[in-house]
Amino acid sequence: MAGLGWVIAALWMQASLAAPASEVAAVQAPIAVRSGAAVELRLMDRPIATMRAEIAGATPAMRVSRAQLVFNDLTESELALPLGQASGTFGDAPMVAFRLGDRLLFALTSQDLSPEDHLTLEAAATRTAAGLRQAIAARRAHLHWPNLLRGAALSLLGLAVLAALTWGVARAGVALRARLQVALERHLAQRVGGQFDWTGALYQLVARIVQILAIGLVLVLAFAWLEFALEQFPLTQPMGDRMGVFIVGLLSQIALSMVSSVPGLVTVAVILLITRAVQRLVSNIFKAAQKGQITVPGMHPETAGATRRLAAVVIWALGFTFAYR
Repeated sequence: MAGLGWVIAALWMQASLAAPASEVAAVQAPIAVRSGAAVELRLMDRPIATMRAEIAGATPAMRVSRAQLVFNDLTESELALPLGQASGTFGDAPMVAFRLGDRLLFALTSQDLSPEDHLTLEAAATRTAAGLRQAIAARRAHLHWPNLLRGAALSLLGLAVLAALTWGVARAGVALRARLQVALERHLAQRVGGQFDWTGALYQLVARIVQILAIGLVLVLAFAWLEFALEQFPLTQPMGDRMGVFIVGLLSQIALSMVSSVPGLVTVAVILLITRAVQRLVSNIFKAAQKGQITVPGMHPETAGATRRLAAVVIWALGFTFAYR
């Protein structure tokens, strides 16, 4: 197989660097797989491969640690070298080693594969090489300081836009609440004296909803800016992508929850409207009895007013009970 001698020598070098010499000498089998020992290799916060096999005493955690150290020590000139692969066998296990020039990055064996992935070693090596190329490109971009300056400038520009939008949302919220207050005061001034309605509470509820929506919008804008800022730097770009997926998923879940709650809200509104109609009907009957316009057995005009208020409380209590059951 191609490069077999180099692969074996490099793999033993990796094991000797990752594990104490006494452990390497004491190993009876060159490769072992222990349950629950899988460790993911991430370079530049990008998933590369999962190590499951213990090679010549080097545990998956040791192999991952050494691969990260080697990758972080690569110079710009080494990062410009083409990525190479060498296939061979170690013991009875097929394996593929990845290198840049003469620098061994890590090796992937057939024992590193999970049966649940249904991948051959060649397919896993192809996917690992693609992830490595992305990590190498990100590392080269990270070491190129004009990219960092560009990312910082765009982040500051996005922060300025966020500040402007936050100011606009705050001003709009204050203006809308002021309009609601003016409309409430105008309505209260035109109301017939002694008549009670729920308009004041409704206006207060709407004002509180406006305030909550404004705060929620500002939080969404802040998360959007943070996602944008993270995506401007090669090292934090994957984190920004994950944050974007999280925000979209969260907003989708909220929207679906709101849509699914519409039938329940409609039911509550219908029950409250029926309750209001019943309360008005009963109130008109008591008012007519209080004025002597009608006669109700067992009801006296002197006590009709107090009874009307008590009946209104009972009717609304029953209405709210049925609405929120």
